Amino acid sequence: LVGVYYHGQPFHEDWGGFHFSGNYAFNLGVGFVSIPHNLGKTWFPCVDNFTDRSSYDVFITVENGKTGVGGGLLVETTDNGNGTTTWHWKISHPIPTYLESAAVGDYVLYEDVYEGMEKDIPINIYTRPSESAKVAGSFVHLHEIMHFFEEHFGPYPFERIGYVSTAIGAMEHATNIAYPHFAINGNTSYESLYTHELSHMWFGDEVTCSTAEDMWLNEGWATFCELYYRTGLYSEELFRTMMRDMHNDVLKKAHIIDGGFWPLNGIPQDVTYGKTAYDKGGTVANTLRAYLGDSLFFDAMTAYLDQFAYQSVSSYDMRDFLTSYTGIDMGGFFDNWVFTPGSPHFGIDSVLVTEGDASFMVDLFLKQKRFGYDFLGDDNIVEIAFVKDNFDFVTDTVHFSGATGHSVKFIDFEPRAVLLDPLETTNDATIDNYRFFDQPQDYAFPEVIFKIMIDELSDTALIQVTNNFAAPDTLKTPVEGLRISPNRFWKIDGILPEEFHAQGRFYYDAVTVWDNELIIDENDSLVILYRDHPRNDWHYVPQTRIGNWNMGYVYVEDLQLGEYTPAVYDKTIVGVPENTDAKKVKFYPNPAKKKTNH
Repeated sequence: LVGVYYHGQPFHEDWGGFHFSGNYAFNLGVGFVSIPHNLGKTWFPCVDNFTDRSSYDVFITVENGKTGVGGGLLVETTDNGNGTTTWHWKISHPIPTYLESAAVGDYVLYEDVYEGMEKDIPINIYTRPSESAKVAGSFVHLHEIMHFFEEHFGPYPFERIGYVSTAIGAMEHATNIAYPHFAINGNTSYESLYTHELSHMWFGDEVTCSTAEDMWLNEGWATFCELYYRTGLYSEELFRTMMRDMHNDVLKKAHIIDGGFWPLNGIPQDVTYGKTAYDKGGTVANTLRAYLGDSLFFDAMTAYLDQFAYQSVSSYDMRDFLTSYTGIDMGGFFDNWVFTPGSPHFGIDSVLVTEGDASFMVDLFLKQKRFGYDFLGDDNIVEIAFVKDNFDFVTDTVHFSGATGHSVKFIDFEPRAVLLDPLETTNDATIDNYRFFDQPQDYAFPEVIFKIMIDELSDTALIQVTNNFAAPDTLKTPVEGLRISPNRFWKIDGILPEEFHAQGRFYYDAVTVWDNELIIDENDSLVILYRDHPRNDWHYVPQTRIGNWNMGYVYVEDLQLGEYTPAVYDKTIVGVPENTDAKKVKFYPNPAKKKTNH
């Protein structure tokens, strides 16, 4: 047994460390600026990393009338007879140094009990007196969220559910989450924040990343959880919308904010707590759910948490465990989504339907590209949907490796369309959503920077719009002075009735991230090029541009199914294109029987 006596002024940076704030004092166990990030050392001697673990007894001596709050369970309080009281807290499960905690102040205790999967678990929420009446309203769904997490990831792994109100936060100290004052406001506007921190009790506290470079194992999974719990409390549609919004933000901004495209298991320590680890990590966790399917995914993750309980792990540990548990070689998935920068991009190249005696044979041809890095992954699994006459979806999966894939499916109906991942289960380098239309209207599709304006419609239309974060296929016949986008294009897919007419409004923007690699200066005249099928070349269609040379909208006069890409003509070489080659193209139906007429 070694005793270490120490004293001094605790350190803190702007966020992490040990803070004194008025009548309150508290620690936050990591620093965003400090490298290494672990800040257990700011208030006690320790081997301060993500792998050294210990149980803790913490004795907090305070003036009488104040409360000392630590991790674990309160063992006793002792009146020292000199105007001070010592609070003794004990956490029995071994945790890394950064997850131990202490907070001191004029706290009021809110108590409750959660009937857990294995045992009753005390709930302790320590707040300032002015916040005590607001706790019930802010944490009104805590029991439901706990039940949701236990149902999906196994029993709660600690002895107490705890939050303590602090001037800044939030921070997932084991059983004693530092939670910011402003978030205890009497309503559920910050529900996702305390849900994120609560999910860390499984992802981060029970099982911890072994290095900062693997922080997605903590923060990416907690980000996934803070979105996914909405499927239980609210709706699948709300979850899908929020995941789409976050995924769109990742594709647009993560590489800019974090200074590059990084593999999830190799993020530089100056961006440990950046958008890649949190938000992209969350989208990859969601993609893993689609890859394995819900039942196997949640079984496997529960087993992973049990296998590595109170240990630290790497992404390689997760890969190898999931391979062993599921019987599926997870090497391809982890190579494509975790160990390699950027994001894979999947697309349907073409579909061929052949009618047989008892079924329809559907030949599916797929393509893989990549956003942000030169790599093509193997063992891909993507979801496709066959659309029936009544517009019901029948889903299946396609497995392929490399740049192209071919799969044959036999179904008992003739599909009116075949859509790629319409339920947005895989967060590849696309943003897409679909909608049914039964009357003329204007509609802006969320996050795909496209608006449709339907003025003629004889029957129901199904339209899926995809904004692809990948280079469109190149011109088959190059034109001097004409350049197409290096990194994005739209695909309009679905089912159009016999009588249909609509305009499509496409957004361009060289001021921010969308088209700044395409539109260089005012000599670049932006146009939208179209093709009805990948076998055909891109060509100009009638359109009107509204805006200036670097930002605005292009209105395509006769919107059809197919692909659309931004392109620029260098006016110093070829001038502005005329409409003389414009033609109205109708590609219907999709998919085609044997051949396509246009």
